[in-house]
Amino acid sequence: MKKILMIVATVLIIAGLSSCKKDYECCYVDASGTKLDATSGFGCATGNMSKSDAEDLDARMTAVAAAEFNGTAACEKK
Repeated sequence: MKKILMIVATVLIIAGLSSCKKDYECCYVDASGTKLDATSGFGCATGNMSKSDAEDLDARMTAVAAAEFNGTAACEKK
């Protein structure tokens, strides 16, 4: 009985930890609100990350966009 409880607890912990990360798409956006394509060198990137990691990436990308072409960036859940 204890082994079953240990297995169930382990599965629940793993499921809980893996659910913290979601798929995000982070894109550079120009002044008119249009996503830039990859040919401009400022395209979109996707990844499996936590909300705080996505917010950090959004802030870094926005800083680059503001300095390079007077734009911004946005990260959204896919």
